[in-house]
Amino acid sequence: MKGLRIQKNKIAIIGFGISGKSVAGYFLNQGIYVDVFEDKKMQDFDQSNLEGFIENSNFEIFYDTANSSKDITQYDYVIASPGVPLTHSLIQKAQVQNIEFATDINIFLRIFRAEYPSGKVVSITGSNGKSTTVSLLYEALKASEVDVYLGGDIGTSPLDFFDHIKTLEPIIILETSSYQLEYLKDEDYFDIAGITNISDNHLNRYSGKKELYAQAKLGGISMDYTAVIVNLDDEESQKYVLPYLKAKSILPVQFKSQSNNHSITLENKSLMYVDQDTKEILVHDVDNMKITGLHNIYNTAFVCAVFTLLDIELDTKIEQAIYEFGGLIHRTQFVDRINSINYINDSKSTSPDATSKALETLGTQKNIILISGGNDKDISYDSMKEAWSEHVEALVLLPGSANSKLQILASRTDVEVLGECNTMIEAVEIATSHVKENGTVLLSPATDSHASFKSFEDRGNQFIECIKNLKN
Repeated sequence: MKGLRIQKNKIAIIGFGISGKSVAGYFLNQGIYVDVFEDKKMQDFDQSNLEGFIENSNFEIFYDTANSSKDITQYDYVIASPGVPLTHSLIQKAQVQNIEFATDINIFLRIFRAEYPSGKVVSITGSNGKSTTVSLLYEALKASEVDVYLGGDIGTSPLDFFDHIKTLEPIIILETSSYQLEYLKDEDYFDIAGITNISDNHLNRYSGKKELYAQAKLGGISMDYTAVIVNLDDEESQKYVLPYLKAKSILPVQFKSQSNNHSITLENKSLMYVDQDTKEILVHDVDNMKITGLHNIYNTAFVCAVFTLLDIELDTKIEQAIYEFGGLIHRTQFVDRINSINYINDSKSTSPDATSKALETLGTQKNIILISGGNDKDISYDSMKEAWSEHVEALVLLPGSANSKLQILASRTDVEVLGECNTMIEAVEIATSHVKENGTVLLSPATDSHASFKSFEDRGNQFIECIKNLKN
């Protein structure tokens, strides 16, 4: 456990989801006492989550702790789960008492730097495309036969990697959210950091200010140690990222304007690395890729940029892995075709920009019944106007505070609102009863899931289950 300052032999964890369990397990295995602070009341917390922990005499959990009066000076660290804001009462107390507050990402980076100084950590963040990019990068690096691991916001805590790392030069890929990046200190840096794009997302956490949200995306970037990949074709990145970006080096992704400078570009369907008068083809024909749409070509360009910065040759075996990558569950996932109707699960699209890209990828005419809606994140949904006008015939709304805004957008885009539903079953039934022959029922919410679902995965899984039942 080199790299950590442990004196009191006790840590606190806020929240007990995937990362909270990994943090608890890691420290309990080191013989360190762990207290968990869960904001839910005991009766609302799934007690099965405690299996394997509650029996440990070094483990204790406290409920309904959003405004806990607990003395935190006894802890070495207060470690927050993703989504816990810096305004949480226990984080505020930690700041006042000069107790270190962190996430599993901070903890991992400090241990990793001490134990694997020759290893590399790659972070991919941005408003959209993170999960696809890291997953594609992981498959491509596996094809190159390096010692590679994938985690972070995609669902695996990097602390779990320490039991599996095989070499002294592992490559760690992390999907990182603005929430996680907020917590990083100067010593917590990535070797490579990619920022795919910036669009309206999570502005409710940032006082409605996109510049604050974008600046949170710069966490983990060291001027001395981090090489950054940024999309110069993304206007919001140019406006909100570039003016504040200080890094060892910057490798742009740039399709719209050709430049002979250091960049990844697209020319005659080939992704290539350009540097002065040198051009190197990295992916020969993007039309060979299973994943489609311009946004996925940008995602692939980020993968090429990482290979370039890692100085790993993108040979035919790796290129084939890129071609064969089929995409992610819950991201424009084909579920089934029933009676000429396609059912597509895009539950992971939790922003307007992501839903627009799904519509543009799938839509050939105005024949999509869109299931959307959920909790508002204090953002505008107007960026979907063109995609709705061109591709959406009708709208079915799931429960949530965003629905009034979505109904206004529907009226502006000549999209019929078929109803507001309390359950996914009801939403699928209404959509199915109105979709035309050879049409599409698309779940693409453009909002977060917490109004009536545990997570975007739960929302997508319920949709998939509804389609299975519909077929039966």
